[in-house]
Amino acid sequence: MASFKDHVSHKIVKLLFAADSGMGKTSALASLANAGYRLAIIDMDNGLDVLKGLLKPEAYDRVFYKTLSPHEPASWDVAESLTRTWKTDTEDLGPISKFTDNDVLVIDSLSFLGSAAMAKAKSLASIDPKAVGFNQAVWGVAQNLLEFLVARLTSIHTPCNIIMTTHLQVVEDEATGSKKVYPASVGKALPAKMNRYFNNVWRIDAKPNGDRVIRTVADYSMALKCSSKAIGKEATLDLAAHFKTMISS
Repeated sequence: MASFKDHVSHKIVKLLFAADSGMGKTSALASLANAGYRLAIIDMDNGLDVLKGLLKPEAYDRVFYKTLSPHEPASWDVAESLTRTWKTDTEDLGPISKFTDNDVLVIDSLSFLGSAAMAKAKSLASIDPKAVGFNQAVWGVAQNLLEFLVARLTSIHTPCNIIMTTHLQVVEDEATGSKKVYPASVGKALPAKMNRYFNNVWRIDAKPNGDRVIRTVADYSMALKCSSKAIGKEATLDLAAHFKTMISS
């Protein structure tokens, strides 16, 4: 019988990393490259400049990226292709299926990848934009594109670490009027489903003194979770340290 300590989830982190813009989602990635991880980043935000001042000199060779526009249909095609085989005009890292637990595939951000999915869905629409049901059909296609990609990357068939950064979206329940915060993606229904695909869902919070912390435990506004009890409900922004803790605990 296989030992549970050898379960793939013991070595692989699938993280949905949520915060408002400017809270440090992207800059937190630097600790992973500095610790020896290889990062392949699909940059939908055009916001990787912040890493320049945070990476150690030797870590630059461990960071690969492709910057895409979030509002062009072709961006979805490129991003989807990169999540299968990482090949650009300047680099070829091979199939993602051959990546290891020392690799981190990053989508920065899921929110803007959702915008690319919407652009792709609109380009696929063959009916008259004025027709009844057009908007619903486009939203449905975009949601399916994004959900299928997330499901594939977070499945057992993807052997590397996954980080998807995301902005926050407030969704109101039409029946009760109550409001909850979800990872922004596409529409109102899909954000509420995103958490189920990840073994870790964390949010960056700002403390009254200005310090920023990672919150790993659910609160009144948002469902969160962490695969290791060794990480407290509030933690530093040192992702490399937390990866080490999760793998060893």
